Amino acid sequence: MKLLVPLSVLAFVAPSLGSILRGNHRNLANYIYKEYPGVCRKNSDGTGGGSNGVEYDLYKKQDNSDLDYHWCKDKCNNQSSCTGFEYRSSGDTSQCEVWKKPILGFVKKNGHDCMVKGD
Repeated sequence: MKLLVPLSVLAFVAPSLGSILRGNHRNLANYIYKEYPGVCRKNSDGTGGGSNGVEYDLYKKQDNSDLDYHWCKDKCNNQSSCTGFEYRSSGDTSQCEVWKKPILGFVKKNGHDCMVKGD
């Protein structure tokens, strides 16, 4: 008897198991993100930038000197309420928005990445 497991299940389980075996408990989830080249928006028509503390939590490089794209992604991966993140890098002013409300749109903007979390 063969056990058939959907590929989507394997893609989620395998990285988590590997993390556990390596002793890396910081990031047990390995989500797939859809990338949009711009800023995240709460409305599908591209309006509604959201508010810090309501739609997202804002982190700035001066608050955390290790802040980079991977730090931002890890922050989102480790929060079950995270729906995605926006990352902007501009020298010493890098910032990360970890969204906790649905991201339904984006507006193109150079230097920004809007990453929507998938399953």
